[in-house]
Amino acid sequence: GYAQVNKTGSIRAYQFVSFYGANNGSQDGTKVPTRYLPVGQGFIVEIEDNGVLPFDGTVEFNNSQRVFIKESDADPSNDQVGSVFLKTANDKSTKDNNSKALLNETPMQKIRLEFNSVTGPETRHELLLGFSEYTTDGYDYGYDAKNTVINNNDLNLSLEGVNMNIQAYGEITSDKIVPLNFKSSGDNTFEIRITDTDNLEVGQEIYLLDNLTGNYFDLTENLAYTFSSEQGVFNERFKIVFQSKVQSLSIEEPIMIENYVYYKNETNTLYVKNLDRNISKLSLVNMLGQVVTNMKEVSKERLENGIQFSNISAGSYVVWIRTDSGKVITKKIIVN
Repeated sequence: GYAQVNKTGSIRAYQFVSFYGANNGSQDGTKVPTRYLPVGQGFIVEIEDNGVLPFDGTVEFNNSQRVFIKESDADPSNDQVGSVFLKTANDKSTKDNNSKALLNETPMQKIRLEFNSVTGPETRHELLLGFSEYTTDGYDYGYDAKNTVINNNDLNLSLEGVNMNIQAYGEITSDKIVPLNFKSSGDNTFEIRITDTDNLEVGQEIYLLDNLTGNYFDLTENLAYTFSSEQGVFNERFKIVFQSKVQSLSIEEPIMIENYVYYKNETNTLYVKNLDRNISKLSLVNMLGQVVTNMKEVSKERLENGIQFSNISAGSYVVWIRTDSGKVITKKIIVN
């Protein structure tokens, strides 16, 4: 099958099970590709459209782009440079400085996630997160890669709702949130773990937040977070965060005091007062992690006057709000 490679790094390939490119839903590639293609390796490139139809362009590949690197001399600690073979545990090369000079950029911090099925259809999916001073939390051309394979059970990075396999972000901060999209084909059990990190500071905290259970799972302990799910799409259930629950609550408390979030059951209306920014996204999520309502680009004036919801079943919900500045506000409400 095809792996994906860009300036952030790479992920393994799915195994083809038919002539037409179908796969078994499991990313079983045994090698992590590098930015250097071995001799005889086929590849597909993406070209930016110039907006003129019909599109007329040329891709040039010549000997000036060739680089000779022995796999035995390559740096296996950086998946952008060197060997096509897997990195082994605790394997660090002495050629880190040469690799960084070759890239001519500050080394990107990276986290490699793995999503596996425990029960249910065989599933394995790899995700790569990159963090640097020269990328952003938005779309960065050449650093981000969409998910191109549709599976019934899957975990993806989320870029404005779009499923991504590789995603670059700005620098890691304690309040950064990385949203994940998740779906299950039935009553299945899965696990999520970190398989590799690169250039992270010693003691960097990384947690998987399960909004359904409220758990903050420490992913740096080299253990997998195991969970069960019924059938459905649950795009608000999981997030990667970089502070513990205690730290998060200590920050969110003054935010909740500052911003008054209130749901009036008599008129089914949500009010949010005292915001200093407009809202880039507002979601209403039930206790199963299902998104009941999803709104984008909501003005603070509209929230001040109230947003009325219709056809909302009685029960507990979480109002999830992201402001234009990136601040996230959550508030549990009860609908009678």
